[in-house]
Amino acid sequence: MEEYTTWSLELYQQGNKRLHRQGQKKKVILHHLVVQGRADEDVMDPLESKATTQDKLSEALKARIDRISA
Repeated sequence: MEEYTTWSLELYQQGNKRLHRQGQKKKVILHHLVVQGRADEDVMDPLESKATTQDKLSEALKARIDRISA
């Protein structure tokens, strides 16, 4: 059975955050090993795009909340 990086941004981020556990003293560094010509190569760009879109949406919502609260 072959395993690939998930297409789900939520699962990807959740899995990465679990690497940094409570009480962790040292910095956690993620390395992506991507095999050329395989499915994991196709997954990385969409995950980055989803994360960028999610971050922009979050920033826009925070700015709107700040405007309404002021």
